Amino acid sequence: MLETREAATRPRRSRLLGICYLLYFVLAISSALFTLPGVAAIGLALSLTSTVLYAIVAVLFYLAFKPVDKSIAATAAVLGVAGCVITIFNDFGFAPASAPLLAFGPFCIVIGILILRSTIVPWAFGVLMVAAGICWLAFLVPPVASALAAPIKIVGFVSELALMVWLLVAGIEMRAPDAPAGER
Repeated sequence: MLETREAATRPRRSRLLGICYLLYFVLAISSALFTLPGVAAIGLALSLTSTVLYAIVAVLFYLAFKPVDKSIAATAAVLGVAGCVITIFNDFGFAPASAPLLAFGPFCIVIGILILRSTIVPWAFGVLMVAAGICWLAFLVPPVASALAAPIKIVGFVSELALMVWLLVAGIEMRAPDAPAGER
């Protein structure tokens, strides 16, 4: 009975992951619009809310990929939450703007690896997420960041946006680890 109830909540959890990811994108982009002195507090509130949503996304990714590899999924969750904590320090001026990428770059790489090792998300999204993670880490190298800022941001944004849209539209088909793998 417990297995049946858990299996029934998996599709809802995967849709919740997509919805939280979407809300994160909307709020993070919106927060960038509120940087002028009179409305900076709104921008900060939106940024903090989007950061909390991203922490939820990291935990939901853990739940989604725990059947694939529990320890790697936990590593991803820790990296995602750590990136969120660093982002909060950044929001209050206690960390450089690029500091969260120290965690979010590896987070994207680990999520990409989990996708590549799984049968629950098409492998192309794994490749995109690994590419996003590498780009976010490359952004930490000042000469690379200054020369390739726009392409790096595009790869990172498009990769995560594509995964988010796929999660909203298709969801994650979760199966028990011993269940036969379907086509990817």
